[in-house]
Amino acid sequence: MNRSVLRRVLVPVLVAGALIGVSAPDAFATAERCDYAGSGHHFATCLNVVGQGVHVGGIGPGVVLDPGESKYGHHEVWGDQGARLHINTPARSWVNPRRWRATEVWGEGIPINRNFPDGSRICSSFWEHAPGGPVRRGIACVTVVR
Repeated sequence: MNRSVLRRVLVPVLVAGALIGVSAPDAFATAERCDYAGSGHHFATCLNVVGQGVHVGGIGPGVVLDPGESKYGHHEVWGDQGARLHINTPARSWVNPRRWRATEVWGEGIPINRNFPDGSRICSSFWEHAPGGPVRRGIACVTVVR
């Protein structure tokens, strides 16, 4: 799924989930970061954060996979500086069905709907479930600012 299609699908879902029972803010901002695990391939751990200022409505973990590539694993999502956030998503298969280019593959949006300390970071790591045990494949972080 390309970025424009992803944003049209994921962002409204996260925003809608975050706004249930809350009046709509003037504007929502989205921050997306991907951490490429090394050279020679396109694999990356990604994190999409939807919110306004220090309020985080939701987050979406993802990966970038080479054409036809698949990985099995889970995301660990956490916050620093008193953010009191630690989530492990269920393990699943992540697949890029395309045969001609690397593509972002996004997981289910995670509703958060709360404020974080100014300057705190929300981070995500993809843990590949490899035969020898889980292997961390990068860390993507977004800084929450007023």
